[in-house]
Amino acid sequence: MSIVQGCAWLGIARSSYYRYLNPPPRIGVVVPHTERAYPNRVTAAEAKAVVQALNTVELAGLSIRQAHFEPLDQGVYLCSLPSMHRIMRREGQSSDRRRHTAHRGYGARSTPRLHATAPGQVWCWDITNLPGPGRMSFKLYSMIDLYSRYVVGYRVEHVEDHRFTQELFNNAFTAQQGTPQVIHADNGGVMRAGTVRELLATMHVHASYSRPRVSNDNAFAEALFKTVKYDLDYPEEFDSLEHARQWSAEFFDRYNTRHHHAGLAGHTPARVHHGTWSSTHDQWATTKAAYAAKHTARHHKPPITHMPPDTVWINKPNTPNPQLSQTA
Repeated sequence: MSIVQGCAWLGIARSSYYRYLNPPPRIGVVVPHTERAYPNRVTAAEAKAVVQALNTVELAGLSIRQAHFEPLDQGVYLCSLPSMHRIMRREGQSSDRRRHTAHRGYGARSTPRLHATAPGQVWCWDITNLPGPGRMSFKLYSMIDLYSRYVVGYRVEHVEDHRFTQELFNNAFTAQQGTPQVIHADNGGVMRAGTVRELLATMHVHASYSRPRVSNDNAFAEALFKTVKYDLDYPEEFDSLEHARQWSAEFFDRYNTRHHHAGLAGHTPARVHHGTWSSTHDQWATTKAAYAAKHTARHHKPPITHMPPDTVWINKPNTPNPQLSQTA
């Protein structure tokens, strides 16, 4: 069979066959288009200068277009507008630039990274609304231990007030017979009140705060509120302040002592907080093993009984998939 007939039978072009026999010589390493050093391309140093300029106090709150023309009014040309968009997009700052600015007087704030390896090290707290009659609402203050998810303090009031916060802290310190190393909160006015900060400083407790408008920085307190409001006995509205206080007392007692927490491998906050979970863990393991021995066809391997995590993080670094659930 000739080459012409063979190529026709295989359905390939003769040029492909000849190219296969005599491949073109290698031309060296091919540099991707985006990495080629064109003389008219913005250098890495210039791109870094653009990012730094657009994150200064004067330009950080402006859109990229506005930040392009503001320096131009002063006789400064950083780069073209399309190049500026490309540079800031590469830095992840091309959408809502308000996240990269000093906002509402708080100043630029780094990501809070906290961890606890035992109860009593880090507490988180927050305030949420409880529906009252008509347009009235009550304020639920709650404080949770980061490691054990144990509610160390709570109260229900008509309003948010720094005096109630101070009493909440002092009562929690007394009930827990000590103070934590860190108390974490969001950026509410009560949380950042001067009297509250002075109290923590006096007790040698570090005050940690979330970044503005980043609710995930206080996810454990937020998860607790979701558990509160998704409870089957949660009323559509509370008749009075006393009703809200009574219901909250019953709920938090039940939550601490009987709620099988997803983030604690099913143990209750009280067991982990007081260190009694290991006996329950052994009981669970024995019960599962007996069931597996009775039903060998269902269990090809011994059933696993998980333990609570040994370290609990707020914003654990370099871990896109957190070790534990923040579910309450």
